[in-house]
Amino acid sequence: MEKNLNKLTSLLFFWMTVLAFLLPVTGLAQEETPTAREIAKRTEERNLGDTMISAIEMLLINAQGQVRRREFVVYRKEFPDGERTLYKFLYPDDIKNTATLNIEVPQKDDIQYLYVPAAKKIRRISTKNQSWLGSEIYYEDLEEVDLDHWKFELLGSETIDGFDCWIFSQTPVDPDDSMYGKIIRSVRKSDYVPMKRIHYDKNGDLFKYVWMKNWIETDGVFYSWHNISMNMKDYHRTVINRRWIILNHEIPDDFFTTRFAEKSIDFYDRPKNMKKMWSEAIAQLDPRNIYHDLSHEIIVAKDPQSIIDFYNVSENSTYQVPAEIDDL
Repeated sequence: MEKNLNKLTSLLFFWMTVLAFLLPVTGLAQEETPTAREIAKRTEERNLGDTMISAIEMLLINAQGQVRRREFVVYRKEFPDGERTLYKFLYPDDIKNTATLNIEVPQKDDIQYLYVPAAKKIRRISTKNQSWLGSEIYYEDLEEVDLDHWKFELLGSETIDGFDCWIFSQTPVDPDDSMYGKIIRSVRKSDYVPMKRIHYDKNGDLFKYVWMKNWIETDGVFYSWHNISMNMKDYHRTVINRRWIILNHEIPDDFFTTRFAEKSIDFYDRPKNMKKMWSEAIAQLDPRNIYHDLSHEIIVAKDPQSIIDFYNVSENSTYQVPAEIDDL
């Protein structure tokens, strides 16, 4: 009996020793830091819903604080061979019915079309470094990110709006594949939601900031309801305010064709009550978009530093953002 007890005690001690050795290793494996490419991949592959329809207010603000307002609706749908997105403008009248169609093509550059009603023709966009309808958003920014076209490097971490974030850079493998020399991105560690981008030109000079704020969960999917792009060369900025969003609503495939892009917005019937929703949205912004009133005086300010101070809220950053980069 005593002999068996000693055997059992020895066996128990052996397995406790083994577990004591294995558990820390398992814990380290679970907390292993992902590579910058893995972070970028998870960011690009996060759930956006099968379809999305959203109304957007876009404000174009020059260095003097003068504001031009535009309104458009976005349709997005996942297809077997990639994502397709249609942007259709309805305000102001001089650009009403203008449309941009973006078609993702696997292993190739996206195909992009622009329809201009005044010209009564649709044309394919051949260069990425064109401004999208006078904004600080460029046609390249509308494309899906092809990870194979970029080199990634993990730079550190920071806290943005209370969220712990990864900081990583992406540099084009072939400089001719991008209008940017480098992009530094900050992404939430918890769910890979993008919070901030800093773009540099091919000379290594600071080109623009992009802040993505007010992330709201709808049907299990996160979308930003307020973001701002600020050009650091001329201090022009573009503000995006989301008015409403509908996810996983049936959208016919033919919405994402050049033929449909040429149609008047008056014939668009998804959702069925879109005109009513739009009128109500213009009358009163969705109260969830907390940044709209809060930021208005800031975004029209002439002092660009006040804008940076307002939006660039980060704490405990392990990476110092340079005004220029020498190693491009």
